[in-house]
Amino acid sequence: MGVSKCLRYADQISDYIPVVSTATNLIDFFQKCVVLPSMSKNFVAGSHYYHHLDQKKFLRCVVLLIPVLGNVIVGYCDLTHRKNRSNNSMDDPNTVLTAVRECGSTLRNASDRLRGDDTIVMAATLQDGCALESASVWHRMNKIFRIAAVNQNGMTLECAAPWHRCDKEVVLAAVQQNGLALQFASKQLQDDREVVLAAVKQNGLAIIHANDRMKNDPHIGLAAVAQNGLSLEHVSDRLKNTENVVVAAVRQNGLAIQFASQNVKKHKNTVLNAVLQNGLAIQYADDTLKNDPEVVLQAIQQNVLAIQYASGRLKKETQFMQKAVQQNGSAIEFADPLLTDDKDFMLAAVHKYGLTLRNASKKLQDDFDVVLEAVTQCGMALRNASPQQQNNEKIALAAVRQSRQVHEFNGNDPKNDNTAARAYFKQHRGVLEYASDRLRDNKAFMLAAVRENGFALRNASKRLRDDKGVVMAAVTQTGLALEYASDRLSNDAEAALAAVQQNLMAFEYASSALKDDKDFILTAVQEIGAWLLGPWVLRYASERLRSDSEFKSRVDRIANDALDTERNSKIRLRQNPAYRTYDDISSQNAEPLPIRQLMSFSQRNRQVIL
Repeated sequence: MGVSKCLRYADQISDYIPVVSTATNLIDFFQKCVVLPSMSKNFVAGSHYYHHLDQKKFLRCVVLLIPVLGNVIVGYCDLTHRKNRSNNSMDDPNTVLTAVRECGSTLRNASDRLRGDDTIVMAATLQDGCALESASVWHRMNKIFRIAAVNQNGMTLECAAPWHRCDKEVVLAAVQQNGLALQFASKQLQDDREVVLAAVKQNGLAIIHANDRMKNDPHIGLAAVAQNGLSLEHVSDRLKNTENVVVAAVRQNGLAIQFASQNVKKHKNTVLNAVLQNGLAIQYADDTLKNDPEVVLQAIQQNVLAIQYASGRLKKETQFMQKAVQQNGSAIEFADPLLTDDKDFMLAAVHKYGLTLRNASKKLQDDFDVVLEAVTQCGMALRNASPQQQNNEKIALAAVRQSRQVHEFNGNDPKNDNTAARAYFKQHRGVLEYASDRLRDNKAFMLAAVRENGFALRNASKRLRDDKGVVMAAVTQTGLALEYASDRLSNDAEAALAAVQQNLMAFEYASSALKDDKDFILTAVQEIGAWLLGPWVLRYASERLRSDSEFKSRVDRIANDALDTERNSKIRLRQNPAYRTYDDISSQNAEPLPIRQLMSFSQRNRQVIL
């Protein structure tokens, strides 16, 4: 506390010294913005220096960054403030009482007469326990006021009179508010079982300040580690060798196992409790348990990084590593090189997590079966295959197929297609990015790829993105693939119409010429017959067409006709004798509709999904 007071006085004095104030207030800025928010309120309130920083205004710090002028301004303001305070405000009981109820530390600015007023001192103390140090000597020596102070901030016990530190009632109140206040209690009370027990229940680390007899008490040791497992470090060696104490500690914090005796670190049950709370606790277990598959697997399940502490023998065992990889694919990074060169092991690994292909040996990254299994599980695994396998049509096509299956998109759902689908492929850049140039220029292969996933057009060669057959196949599968067609084909009415028919949002990627072609737009709206297309067309049509009132009227008319047709279709469907609601079909007396008939209804009454 002596150091804390010195720092507070040094900071106060430096505010009036040019240049020095600039440096100290830069430090104050850092402390207020970074250090203070990470500190507990109790610690701040109990420290003279940090309490002073907490109360210091940001504006004062800013002004003091200006040498000389800042010091003059602050000095003048402080002088004026003190003069005004001495004149009237801080000698008015009502004013001071209101002030200390909001901020107890303002008691230090009150007049000597009011710092001896019972009501004001008690109000200030209840708001901020440290405020008692600004009260009169009589109040600081009074037990009632000291109890009120430690009830608000237990660490103020440090400022208490010696007889208060020996008073069990005062010390109990302090440690119940902050267990670490035990350090300021008298030696006699640091050996009192009731006081120490109250302290460790509030903060387990308070056992640091208990005497050796208390550190050896099983009841106190259990209470301390139950509150903070790391307090196991400070109990007696006998308790560190007591299994129930260690188990209580590791259940609260698994890393507390590091402070247990070497004998307890061999107990499987204790170590299991530790790794269940924190998998990395396995590093402190006995070597025999680092070689136990059950313990290590439990640790990996909690934290995959725990596998690095498994024994070398386990890292070579196929069965164990397979289980580890099944729990978390990243575990393969710590597998023995002999396993990553084992085909059966890697087949099982990539079947679970395709991307583990990156950890396979060069030989297996060039193995057709392993690579095919990997890209079937995750298309992006293609990037880790050898150049020869990246050039394999069957493997590349399997990767494209899997990338489509990961996110099965509804072509009639423009909202879903335009956000989720495009975001996914933008993130993954398309699996064919890792295929060879020769493969991406192979028309037969690219046709098969875009039929599986229209977005594969993105990675096609420039020649094939200008091939109408390939582009038509792509936009038929995913209308948004029109974005990757050549300029010539994005200006092709047939290709653009096919894309818009598959997904209305594809109209965004039609060429500027088509967006300005009145006949093309009217044909698209007429043929698709979707009432939603009308507003969409007007959104992306050229500025000339958007300002053409006649054109807008024709589009609106076609859209309204489409909407009327859709409504009539729903009415006819409901009036059909074969129509059944879900409740009708699910009832016991209802005769179920034939599957073929339901399918025909679905095909005849397709609706645009909003």
